[in-house]
Amino acid sequence: MMNTLSLLLAHLLPSLAAALGLALLLGALRRALKPALEEGAQALVGISVAFVSMIFAFILGFTLVNLWGNYAAAESVVQEEANEVRAIYRVAGFMPGGERLHALLKDYAGSIAKDEWPAMRRGEASPESDRLKNEVWRETLSLVSKGRGSAVMSSEVLDCLVRMNHARRKRLSMTESALHPLLLLALAVTGTSTFIGLLLVGVKNRRVQFLVDTLVALCIALNVNLLLSLDRPFSGTGFTVSNDAFSTLADRMNADAP
Repeated sequence: MMNTLSLLLAHLLPSLAAALGLALLLGALRRALKPALEEGAQALVGISVAFVSMIFAFILGFTLVNLWGNYAAAESVVQEEANEVRAIYRVAGFMPGGERLHALLKDYAGSIAKDEWPAMRRGEASPESDRLKNEVWRETLSLVSKGRGSAVMSSEVLDCLVRMNHARRKRLSMTESALHPLLLLALAVTGTSTFIGLLLVGVKNRRVQFLVDTLVALCIALNVNLLLSLDRPFSGTGFTVSNDAFSTLADRMNADAP
């Protein structure tokens, strides 16, 4: 409950501060520029602002849906990789001479949790985890080539290893930003146009105008904050995928209860 409340406050407070700042800036610009428009002109500008803001909302919503899907996929691929490591560990327990593979898998799971997660925050892979992954490949292929275990076991462990490797590559590819530069440009242009439209359209009551500006700015700030938090799910900030799957797996392996 406290974690959820902390997360909400961490997103709400900066967004609220940004919204209040934007509303004050709009008020100051209105007083300085005095963009007084006749009622007919205000109606025309209002229609244009509504159109542009609708496009901005559509692009923002489309981006958020895609980023949320990317975040969910990141959680899924981490669990998938951990499951494949556990499956290889279990099968190796029934293969003669599989003790070294057991040890390598323990080290690999521990390295992912301790070394690779901090490295992914920098958009990098851990050299130690990569080395251990290659060692797991070599040891598995050595066991299979020597006929250690049945053909079914050999086939299963190789399939799991391929899926583990695929999941790892996919996980590492998600350390980069999923926001395309053209999408960012579209958000910047439509967002700026919405801001300018708010500047030109207003009411005479300053308190009402400040309230409207604050609410609109708060909606925009919350969604932009959410957008930035969902991007790069392994960055360690905002909505971030934890290393619980691998840290728990490493603990169970060390307790010899995968």
